[in-house]
Amino acid sequence: MVDFDKVLDRIGHFGRYQALLYLMACFPILLNGMHFLAVVFVGDTPEHYCRVPGDLQPQNMERIYGTDTWNNVMNMTIPREKSDDGNMVYSQCERYTSPGDNTSKQPCDDGWIYSKDQYESTVVMTWDLVCDRKWMSRLNQAIFMMGVMSGAVVFGNLADRFGRRKIFIVCMVGECLSGIVNAFLPNYGAWLFFRFLVGFTSNGSYVVRAISHFIIRSAHSTVMEIVGATRRTICGIFVQMWFAGGIMLLSLLAYFIRDWQMLQLAMTLPSVIVIGYWWFLPESPRWLLAQGQNEEAAELVSKYAEKNGVQLEPGFISESIELHGPKATKSEDQHSHRSYSLLDLVRTPNLRKRTLNVCFNWFVNSLVYYGLSLNTSNLGGDDYINSFISGAVELPAYVVTVILMERIGRQKTLSGSMVVGGIGCFCTVAVPLSRKDLIPVRTTLAMLGKFGISISFSVIYNYTAELYPTVIRSVAVGVGSMSARVAGIIAPFAIMIGDLWSPLPLLIFGVMSLVAGALALLLPDTMGKPLMQTIEEAEQLGKKTPENAELENGKLDGVPATLS
Repeated sequence: MVDFDKVLDRIGHFGRYQALLYLMACFPILLNGMHFLAVVFVGDTPEHYCRVPGDLQPQNMERIYGTDTWNNVMNMTIPREKSDDGNMVYSQCERYTSPGDNTSKQPCDDGWIYSKDQYESTVVMTWDLVCDRKWMSRLNQAIFMMGVMSGAVVFGNLADRFGRRKIFIVCMVGECLSGIVNAFLPNYGAWLFFRFLVGFTSNGSYVVRAISHFIIRSAHSTVMEIVGATRRTICGIFVQMWFAGGIMLLSLLAYFIRDWQMLQLAMTLPSVIVIGYWWFLPESPRWLLAQGQNEEAAELVSKYAEKNGVQLEPGFISESIELHGPKATKSEDQHSHRSYSLLDLVRTPNLRKRTLNVCFNWFVNSLVYYGLSLNTSNLGGDDYINSFISGAVELPAYVVTVILMERIGRQKTLSGSMVVGGIGCFCTVAVPLSRKDLIPVRTTLAMLGKFGISISFSVIYNYTAELYPTVIRSVAVGVGSMSARVAGIIAPFAIMIGDLWSPLPLLIFGVMSLVAGALALLLPDTMGKPLMQTIEEAEQLGKKTPENAELENGKLDGVPATLS
């Protein structure tokens, strides 16, 4: 097998051709950023009240809020109740049995009237997912994340078997078709099913290796497999900026497109561009080499060199195969004397504690990240601006991530950013919603929490891979990813707890962030250390032993401390 890192040393770690492939691989993440958080607008719940039967309800009542006519009708038909901030507001789920008679109340048995000040339509408005059906509106994001989790399992295996390029295109076709169909469905059950398929194929288009994470899997793997060691950390972190860009683009589209069906189409139709990659996107050279397709890989390497403007010496690739193949095979054989499984993550004491800690951090990162992202409409102020800022704040966070990881290490970066996220959540709670003049302060503090959790979420990708040896690295990242998916399913229901007391979700996020940040300090730092190859090495990591002292000095087997 070709020592591909040495080949990249010759043809360029991030030349013109790799840059083009990088952009092609990252563009779908922009689209997926929209799909992952589309529920913020597609599934939002506008202001609503019971529809009143008879002539008392004026035509288009929902368009004349605040007028004397509206106030008179509301006082005669809708009872008042106390809100979380102590103010008396009109009930959204009850009406007086008889207009003008405030002695008896009943549920909204004649439907609801929705404010159209912000939306022409949402999924909630289309199928009346309010009051006793409100829990159903939370299902859409949970179902989507179930699809994401299922796609991770299915398409990860298929990509390793049939290749990244084929599975990538198959999934993009599936995402495009299911997204389009999702805009024209007759009932909520069918809509949920196709929402599941969108999540299933959206994630699948990124899942090409178990070592990569849900939203950046295929693109992350593609980047990791086409660039050299000196650019992997930066490319691996910055690829996540495209997801943040998707959140920002979603906010802009939603501002101009107020009908959920048209917004669904606007998010989905650009996938057609990605389907066209079939004629331009090459297979991963590393996958070709792993499958023993050396001739195809050699042709692709020659293309890389040509596009990068590099002239290869005659016989360079064949010489690389001859010189480095036996060594690579021997190295692999040394660690392939038995198969490894999930049990190896918890078989030994040190790894067992590490695995529980890592999984908890993945869980909290995902819960708080999606909790804050989905909660932007509850911050007060303009929903579109809040959502846009929520995506924009991630961009500097990823720049800071690269700097901190190389300056203070993985452990301190993860712990510190989790603490910042928790503090941001607590401070947001301290600003009451009733103070309209303090909405900018509340939003700023919430974005501070999002800034911190964005850093920690990007750190946990690389950190987990570095905490485990080669023989179980894919399994470890896969288990961490699964923990994150479970949290993604729970996040919409965690926000729903706010119906009991509005500050409660942020308090939960804050407490869990601080706990996870404290536990992260128990993990060993991996900055400057070589990637471990065996479970024995991983078990000794963090222990004060002679063997670990050698590992601390980065001398073990001369393996460079680079994620590959």
